[in-house]
Amino acid sequence: MNDLETRAAEFVRGVWHDYLEARDYSGIIRSFDEEVTWIGTGEGELCLSLGDAVRMLGAESQEWSGHFSIVGEDYRARQLSDDLFLTFGTIRAREESGGQDRVVADLNTRFSGVCRLQDGNFSVLHLHHSVPDRYQREGEFFTKSLTEQSNALLKKKIAEKTAELERLNDERRADETRYRFALEATSDLVFEYNASNGLVTANSALYLGGKNPAGFLPDDDFPHVYPEDRDRLRESLSSERVRQAFDDGETALSAEYRTLDGEGHYTWVRITLVPIRGSDGKYRRLIGSIKDIDRDKRREQEFKDQSRRDPLTGLYNRRYTEVMVNRFLEKSGPAASGALFIIDIDDFKAVNDHLGHLLGDAVLRDVSERITQLFRSTDIVGRIGGDEFVVFLKGADDEEVIGEKAGAVLNAFRSTLAGHNAGHAISGSIGIALCPRDGGDYRALFEKADSALYSAKKLGKDRCQFYDGGGDPFLPSGTRRGREPDAGRKSFTEHIAEYIFQILYDSDDINKAVNAILAIVGRHFDVSRAYIFEDTEDGLACNNTFEWCNEGVSPQIDNLQQVPYSLIGDYAANFNEDGVFYCDDISRLTVKGLHDTLAVQNIHSMLQCALKNDGVFSGYVGFDECSAQRFWTQEEIDTLTFISKILSTFLIKWRTQEKLAESFRVTRAVLDHQNLWTYVIGGDHRLLYINRKTLELVPGAEVGACCYEAFWGNRAPCPQCPMREMDRTGAGSCTMELHNTKLSVWTSATASRMTWVDGQSVCLMSCVDITAYKEAGRS
Repeated sequence: MNDLETRAAEFVRGVWHDYLEARDYSGIIRSFDEEVTWIGTGEGELCLSLGDAVRMLGAESQEWSGHFSIVGEDYRARQLSDDLFLTFGTIRAREESGGQDRVVADLNTRFSGVCRLQDGNFSVLHLHHSVPDRYQREGEFFTKSLTEQSNALLKKKIAEKTAELERLNDERRADETRYRFALEATSDLVFEYNASNGLVTANSALYLGGKNPAGFLPDDDFPHVYPEDRDRLRESLSSERVRQAFDDGETALSAEYRTLDGEGHYTWVRITLVPIRGSDGKYRRLIGSIKDIDRDKRREQEFKDQSRRDPLTGLYNRRYTEVMVNRFLEKSGPAASGALFIIDIDDFKAVNDHLGHLLGDAVLRDVSERITQLFRSTDIVGRIGGDEFVVFLKGADDEEVIGEKAGAVLNAFRSTLAGHNAGHAISGSIGIALCPRDGGDYRALFEKADSALYSAKKLGKDRCQFYDGGGDPFLPSGTRRGREPDAGRKSFTEHIAEYIFQILYDSDDINKAVNAILAIVGRHFDVSRAYIFEDTEDGLACNNTFEWCNEGVSPQIDNLQQVPYSLIGDYAANFNEDGVFYCDDISRLTVKGLHDTLAVQNIHSMLQCALKNDGVFSGYVGFDECSAQRFWTQEEIDTLTFISKILSTFLIKWRTQEKLAESFRVTRAVLDHQNLWTYVIGGDHRLLYINRKTLELVPGAEVGACCYEAFWGNRAPCPQCPMREMDRTGAGSCTMELHNTKLSVWTSATASRMTWVDGQSVCLMSCVDITAYKEAGRS
């Protein structure tokens, strides 16, 4: 090769090293010509432009992060013209990214390409690489022998398939009958529509609410569809739209809409149409299904609401309150007007100190409900902090009317839940800013209202204050009022907790112990019912596993088995960060399935504490009050929470031990019934487990003996040992064919790493008898 050809060959060598070893995709792309084309070994690896090559390399980098080591290479070049050079050669490379259990790939490829020389630099104009056909024998110009074998195999397969098709044809009519039965059994609405004659066949579910199947077909008037959805549905399912879509090759059409159900309520459904085509490719019939998606749609809306709502009160959260106010002001433009209230509960720390955090939450809910009732549905009400609320009165500009509304809010504070149930006085303070006088966006109005609120606090609390334009001398510009730290929780009743712990610790029967504890706790706190629910294995339902009932209270345990969480919503979300779900009045519950499940048990109030297994919700301990509403004190809540944690610890440990014991019994039974010689050895070659088939072959083998003594009659580890080979190579498994002269058998022995019950790394040996295979080979 001349100098330029040598340079071209060396340039191509660098490209391949960047691609296979360095995986330098940026370097590869820089070496490509603007007009590059690339044909790879894969069926889809065809790049007709630099953009195609960049996309293919990007996809490859996402799919695989390993690299190769080049173990053999040959690069050559021929000059075609002043600026074009033909390059070609061979490369052998080995994958270096294989894990212990991964097969390492070898790459044997040939390449050819064209390089362009411009301004003294080479670039790849075309690249083609391929893998030799290992089935093509020497002297053949195509894989003739393989083709002949394939033809013979194909003839055999055709004969087999012909017989199979005949059998399947006999089964088709039976399948069609089963299909019709399945249609009748499904809850989905399924039908078939013949486009040529308009005939419809359907399962009986189609006639929901007495509607005719034709009411779901193209060009229908859709009288049962929600009025706002009709035009969109007509456009989606017109005959012209359906025919054009299917003629263009679409495989299905679907639309979502609301329709009347049998009870006269609008329900979300999804209709899907799939074409059945004739020999000319045009659709002749439609297979349609209408699926009830109302629950999914409502859940989707719930998720949207959850991202916008405060979980405790259901009001808008801080972020969405700001979004809603700004959206109104921007839409209204220069004519926008309104009043922004910041409402703060006075001395809310004292509420938590005297009544407890959970009752404090009840106060917040009560306050939020009263505030909401005082304002129009078009006004914006949000909770922006622990004890702080924001209200924006749209279009309000009369200060006298605004002041009267603020006074009504202050009066509502004085009649909250805590005031008449716990003897604790509640009051609030309000800061007010007006739009456009005090600002034209949420941030400006909020700053002014916050300053006014601070002034109201300084003036003695339990009052409202308009922003006076001068700010507050006690509040530096741009700052917020500080938050008082939460009060500490009161202690629990120590002798009860200690007594319960002792019962569980000393008991040999966990069932009797738990039932006794529920009775002790139930009587001590005078609840109607004490119980435990535990999740099923798949976490989709729960079972009432323990129950104690006070005198006159009906047991519910038999009625509360396999209760699906789909019926009662995301139940774990009801528990706060301390694992407590407290509901002083179940009529406040918004999930219908949960409310109905509790109401049928005559529950008025309840307190539940989560059971957690490694931090994951797995059930709960609960206490119901069925006679009247009840407000638990913080000390009671702390005590019950602590008791629940003790129960959780012992109960989960007991359940885990049961599962482990059952798992061991099943595993041992499986291994004993395998047609393999299976045993486990530790790092010192001592036997830790021997299955039944191995003991049948070597009756004298026993746990604790060394494998090389028990099976081979050696005094030292065998030189050809799969476990030692794994240690040497670092691989996760190793298979060897071994001849045991003591037992006169050939085995294919596979060793693999596993973790034993005590945490040590051990070797699982599985051996297959291949003596017959070996003897047949020698003969």
